[in-house]
Amino acid sequence: MKYRYTKEDDALLIQFSRAKIEDAAHNRDVITHFDKDGNLVLLEILNASRFLKMTSKALPKEVRKELFT
Repeated sequence: MKYRYTKEDDALLIQFSRAKIEDAAHNRDVITHFDKDGNLVLLEILNASRFLKMTSKALPKEVRKELFT
């Protein structure tokens, strides 16, 4: 699993697989991307700073450090 936060877009991207994305679903501030078999490939969290403030205590320490410094 890989993750990346972009301040410019205020988006958190979490990559679960390197499979080719075939489909996506958008629900409020979350976009999920799936491969041809319906497996989750990528999760995009938009307005991530707001989301992270609400959920940051549940994140691993190394992730919090990278995102909030």
